Amino acid sequence: MISALLIPFESHLFVETSKKILNKVIEIVNEKDQDVIEITNSIDINSKIELVETLVRDIINELKNDHLAPNASLEIILLQLSNILNTIHNNTIELKKRIDYHKTLWFRSFRSTNYSIIIESLKENKILLDARMNDLIKIAQLFKTIKNEEKIKEKNIEEKNIEEKNIEEKNKLSTS
Repeated sequence: MISALLIPFESHLFVETSKKILNKVIEIVNEKDQDVIEITNSIDINSKIELVETLVRDIINELKNDHLAPNASLEIILLQLSNILNTIHNNTIELKKRIDYHKTLWFRSFRSTNYSIIIESLKENKILLDARMNDLIKIAQLFKTIKNEEKIKEKNIEEKNIEEKNIEEKNKLSTS
């Protein structure tokens, strides 16, 4: 499914990074452990990750529809997004392990949990995810603006060439 979205692109980095992002998003969002879900929902990570997924898919589809290749800036920000999503994914795995371990302890209700560091790390990584997502939005807008300006220039050159050709034809007709 993910590969089908990315077939038209020649950029290996763009394709691989996009696949990694979408796969990590699926893994994080599909977490089944209720305790992990409660914690990630309380810091609003899942909704942000779903938004990242939608944004990446929209960018991929728009590039594909316009027959455009991603630029280096877009590839770099996707790589950075992939890295932070990977870190968040690893945090959720570690959180799940620590929660599961805590559940095995005797008198667990009287013991303090040992995963507050992971929760703090998730909060910090969510802030980084927000920043990366904002960067992605800005870069995508800039990329689109540049491509639109290029299309306008091409159209103006084409119109100018047609106009010059019409003038030449008029001149030929008037001299004959």
